[in-house]
Amino acid sequence: KLLAEKIEQDPLRRIVSFGPRYFPEANVINLGKNDLRKLRDYILERGEPLLDTELLADVFYYNTRQSDYEGMRFSINYRLHREKDFEFVGVEGANLWSTKGLPVVGGKRVKAAEMGQITSYLVEGYDDSLAMQSVEAIVESGSVTRLLTFFEWEYGVLPLDAGLAALLPRPVLPDQRSAVLRFESPQHYTQALVEVRYPTGNRGGWLQGLEEFFHAHLVPGAPITIARTDEPNVFSISYDEAGETEERILTYDEKKNKFAFANVTFFAAVDTDQLPSQSRYGRLNRLKAFPMGERRKAEMILEHVAETLGEQVGTPAAPRYAISMDDLLMGYTVLRPGSRAFLEALLANNDDFEADEGTPGLYYYAPARSVEDEEDEDVEDEDEPIADVQPIRRRYGGRYTEDDE
Repeated sequence: KLLAEKIEQDPLRRIVSFGPRYFPEANVINLGKNDLRKLRDYILERGEPLLDTELLADVFYYNTRQSDYEGMRFSINYRLHREKDFEFVGVEGANLWSTKGLPVVGGKRVKAAEMGQITSYLVEGYDDSLAMQSVEAIVESGSVTRLLTFFEWEYGVLPLDAGLAALLPRPVLPDQRSAVLRFESPQHYTQALVEVRYPTGNRGGWLQGLEEFFHAHLVPGAPITIARTDEPNVFSISYDEAGETEERILTYDEKKNKFAFANVTFFAAVDTDQLPSQSRYGRLNRLKAFPMGERRKAEMILEHVAETLGEQVGTPAAPRYAISMDDLLMGYTVLRPGSRAFLEALLANNDDFEADEGTPGLYYYAPARSVEDEEDEDVEDEDEPIADVQPIRRRYGGRYTEDDE
């Protein structure tokens, strides 16, 4: 570290660096405009970010036996990092380069600015992903297992929580925004490019690019395992297979911009409590598919879920809804990522929510009434009896079940 600081303080810049590597500036091979154009054209032709070793071999016809191979390799990385048309998206041991004009990994359904704000709970102290699997266990096993939520399944996105961060490579460069990895499926002999967007400041990180794989083989509520391979930029993704199952589960029609239940056949093992089925969560299709920009408003989403999925135990004039934490979390993660710890913090800081003292995990939500509501209140509704809350307590206490139609 001290040596690196001394090198950086050298006004003559006799030693230059790229990541953890240093090289005499006088020996750095220059790349002209024609060289840069060839590199950019070749990356565009291949249609995905490429390794520096591929660029050396395919564009400049360099092989590892040449005496100046490592010098040329350093030069390519050093020069491309200084060019605005190129972006480093590699990891330690695998220097990948992207360029302007390449297709966006994972498509454009979710914008980076929106996802950064939506996943900000991860950097605000509400990341509880290590509750079931410690960093030490993840590092030792080289894998992490997690359940898919509806939002993650629908958009092919995974929040970069502490569990995944313990497994995946860290940024190589101080200004590196993202890395592109390759996820291979040993069960289906397929692969997908996955972009890791690193957290910055008060914005969280996430992975994107798994939408096609999720929709082809999985359903929400399925556990997935991501594991390292021998290659630093290649990971495997797998799941437990099961017999053929057909279930009416929640789906999203993007053209109509609405949720609906549909018959889905799948062969993956699932946690039935986390499967958004019509028999278990019959009101999920009533959720509003807010624009992604609106879903950044965590408190608004929480209140909408409580009002939509909760049992009405008040009156039309003074509505009051009862809902369990499990149902809140299920509905919330249909619309956006979140953690139980994050929802508990939202509930504790929202005066419109009240915990049931007799039933752990049960909450009541009474929407704040506006002045207009009070002025327009129908006098006849004041005499309407309040619904019996005992069935609600029994249901969420686990001693009563009721199918939602």
